[in-house]
Amino acid sequence: MKEVLLDDIDFRINFKKLLKKLKTELQSENANRIKELANEAMEVAKPKALYKITYINEHKEDSVIIDGIEFNSRILSVNFESVQRVFPFIATSGEEIEEWSGQYNDMLESYWIDVIKDMALDAARDALKKHISEFNNPGSISKMNPGSLPEWPISEQEKLFELLEDPTEKIGVKLTSSFLMQPVKTTSGIWFPTETSFKNCQLCSREDCSNREAAYNKNLYKERYKKE
Repeated sequence: MKEVLLDDIDFRINFKKLLKKLKTELQSENANRIKELANEAMEVAKPKALYKITYINEHKEDSVIIDGIEFNSRILSVNFESVQRVFPFIATSGEEIEEWSGQYNDMLESYWIDVIKDMALDAARDALKKHISEFNNPGSISKMNPGSLPEWPISEQEKLFELLEDPTEKIGVKLTSSFLMQPVKTTSGIWFPTETSFKNCQLCSREDCSNREAAYNKNLYKERYKKE
């Protein structure tokens, strides 16, 4: 199956947007230092993404086989029931910005840098989705991420790495023994075509989540995913 590497992703920080995220005024004492760090980050950062154009071999009640590898998830299986082509991926802020950030130990600066690294990851995610949409014409797409829901555990991350055939060599992303990824600012999952938009957050009841993308729908699991 065709694999696509995106390793020349443009990363430019919108300084006003960064200050807004940091709740810092342009004329404040900290603004100049934040700008210095942002400029340093843009010099070193190399966000990257890797995805594969794959096809589903078999749909099962509680799993789906993609390119010969079986992923165990009832929700994944239901979401993919009318799908044949999917796009497993990994996107990362990159080793370079992670290594650069290690030199700073001040607590406040470390917080600023963490937000800057989030923006580098956002650049990789945006470039990935744009490339999938423009070059594969899948129509509307949604994604699922291993570990975001109990019904697709983080241990399935190992299978995703197997499917993508050594992301460590290609984009510098390593998988730990606890199935977490390094660099920390890295995300993985599967994009898939869908007529009905899906977000993991719709099935997550966790409150006060800063990363929430959609409201919790308490009836969705029972209506769509629960076995009869």
